[in-house]
Amino acid sequence: MTDVYLFGINAVSKIISFYLENDERYNLLGFTVNRQYLDADNFSGYPVIPAEDLKQRINSFGIINAVGFSQQLSAREQVGLWIKERKLTLISYIHPTATIGGVDIGIGSIAMPSANIETYSKTGEGNVFYSRSHIGHDANIGNYNWFGAGCVVAGSVTFGNRNFIGINSSIREYTVIGSRATTGAGAVILKNIPDDVVVVGNPARTLVKK
Repeated sequence: MTDVYLFGINAVSKIISFYLENDERYNLLGFTVNRQYLDADNFSGYPVIPAEDLKQRINSFGIINAVGFSQQLSAREQVGLWIKERKLTLISYIHPTATIGGVDIGIGSIAMPSANIETYSKTGEGNVFYSRSHIGHDANIGNYNWFGAGCVVAGSVTFGNRNFIGINSSIREYTVIGSRATTGAGAVILKNIPDDVVVVGNPARTLVKK
């Protein structure tokens, strides 16, 4: 059994704490955030510890990075780097019902219930694969991307960094998604998406450049 802290006090970390409570692989010790964001010493029935006070040399534990949603993906990346710079142990969380077909998941990633990543795919650090998201074979995924619930990515799709793929959106095979792009809920992506845009609709069109 692995002792863990959840970094972040938000809806996502609260959901993951529920999964951890029912997963015999983990023992949830509590939550942690940087001291400047600490406004309570308890969250969802667990203690909240200033991250600066965590000492890996004294205690053996892992940290699951539960920060980030849509525009917060840059903060998620910063937290991941901060944890590693402090020489704390950043770990991934893979829900027991997630199907990872022989894929090496980058450090600090999360795969929620019934997420599916097919064979021959490669993923970087800090990605989040939300419930029922499907990543097709031979995907090449960068760092700190967020795949919303129910999204479907066909085979051989390439992603840069910090993209937000909306709920129930779908992406055609061999498509290239740049970095920091956002796809709206239910969007159907049929062609390459450049950096720093928001796309919506079926077929997807550019709504705005960030």
